[in-house]
Amino acid sequence: MSSTQPTVLPAPGHRPRIVLYAQTHHKSNGGPPVSLLPLITNNTGVTTIIVGAIHLNEGPGNITLNDDHPDHEKFTTLWSEIAWCQASGVKVMGMLGGAAKGSFARLDGEDTASFEAYYAPLRDMFRKHNLDGIDLDIEEPTTMPGTIRLIDRLRADFGPTFIITLAPVATALLVGQPHLSGPTFNYHVLEQMRGHEIAWYNAQFYNGWGDCSTTFWYEAIINTGWRAEKVVVGLLTNPTNGPSGYVAQPEIDRVLTVMRSRHPNFGGVMGWEHFNALPGGTDRPWEWAAHMSRILHAPLPPMPAPQQQQAPIRPYGRPAIPPPAPHPYPVEDVKTLQDLGFSQQQAVAALNSTSGNVEMSAANGTSFTPDTSQLLNMNNTDLQEGSPPYLHTRYLSEAEQIHCLVNPTYSARLATARALRQDVQYAQIALDVAKRTRGAQRRQVEDQEHRLHELEGWFTTEDNLLGALAEALIRCSGVWQTQEVLLIDGRWMWPLPEPERLARVDRMTALPERMVPPHDAADTTFARQPGPTPARKLSLKLGSGLSRFIPGRKKSNTKRLSNVQSMEHF
Repeated sequence: MSSTQPTVLPAPGHRPRIVLYAQTHHKSNGGPPVSLLPLITNNTGVTTIIVGAIHLNEGPGNITLNDDHPDHEKFTTLWSEIAWCQASGVKVMGMLGGAAKGSFARLDGEDTASFEAYYAPLRDMFRKHNLDGIDLDIEEPTTMPGTIRLIDRLRADFGPTFIITLAPVATALLVGQPHLSGPTFNYHVLEQMRGHEIAWYNAQFYNGWGDCSTTFWYEAIINTGWRAEKVVVGLLTNPTNGPSGYVAQPEIDRVLTVMRSRHPNFGGVMGWEHFNALPGGTDRPWEWAAHMSRILHAPLPPMPAPQQQQAPIRPYGRPAIPPPAPHPYPVEDVKTLQDLGFSQQQAVAALNSTSGNVEMSAANGTSFTPDTSQLLNMNNTDLQEGSPPYLHTRYLSEAEQIHCLVNPTYSARLATARALRQDVQYAQIALDVAKRTRGAQRRQVEDQEHRLHELEGWFTTEDNLLGALAEALIRCSGVWQTQEVLLIDGRWMWPLPEPERLARVDRMTALPERMVPPHDAADTTFARQPGPTPARKLSLKLGSGLSRFIPGRKKSNTKRLSNVQSMEHF
């Protein structure tokens, strides 16, 4: 048997994205501008350039691109080169937010007048420089209604072709993990409510928030329900661009190739950032995009077949937690926070936000510890296990669950039912948020209700079928436990074992010579001979012989056998 899998072809019309952030616009010590033109003159294949970072400072209209106003003369070369890139087919977007906090806090809240005062200058700035989209890098606590209002307003003002993306850390796309957008902000719920408006997510797999040295973190995100085409893998282009998480070539090439082979709709890669990207460095930074383009657009070689191994049985409701991502902080500092009640991921998150200050991390620890009283917190155990809709496993003992999980059909369908249940919970939360969002249209609420009822119907059907299968598995003997089960017309059925093959007997040799048909015995088609068949002749003979015993009118050749109770003695 071959040890390789066939080549996986990308989906028709789909090409992975090559996204580059450009935040450093000038070389060090007041040097010349960092040109974007080599990205197009060297045919690098870059698809999107995101210019950052745009900040909304105190006071409406006080907008800066990094530290200066976007119209400052130092950016003249930048805006002119952006026009050249757009003319070459590259989309150029602007990044709002980032590590400097305050932009989203000023766009949040229920004060509509304050939102308009800060939003209008931002909208005008994007229109003036003809940017193709906006990247929302929310690295400060914010609310779901405020973000939804911002997305809706951007879509209304810029139209359907305007690109809207978000830049969460990788843990934000998992369930119940700390991230930078606040304990009540949930990207799963945002995708349920406004996923049709969001083009993709630039997920940051570095700085302790994720790890791309293996595919484990990416696969964990995809297994929670994210579509591969909407998750762009964020990488450091140079180890000096972040505290940790840089994966060098060719190791990252191998990881990306495996991701592509498993997911034909792979979303692409994002690089932070452009000006010093390796292998070219500050002299030839465009080489990173060119190399990534070759890796992601090359034909896929046959991949080794994965080894079949028994997955460990995990208690129901407990999500799979990826291994800790690499981080630059001393082990003692992380352990100090863990002794105070932090998980390792929460400790790294706190140290990231305080530049490694243990005292400040401990003092600010509550902002990283999920608040289980919040409705939108997916780490709530009650929400995962004890809240409706209930799975049939709620009524099974642990021994019965283990017994049923041995069956391959049951275990596979159970994973589907759990995913549907999670979708129902997210839809329930999305509906509740829509009802409480000020200014939400009735049509949006009705759409959420329809989506919730549809998901509930799918889940109920699947869980009822699984409950019936679990009951059958518990009652049946062990010989049937590990066999595949078929669902036929709403009923679970085990396929019968193949019967033993019997020796074929040539029946023609057992017939008297006078009864052998005149044609070839191998031909199973017999021509209809004229006249009555032997069975008909026997029937006529019996009928004529019994006619005198049957009461009623007697006629020649009349058969009245309807009153004969049994003919076995004939």
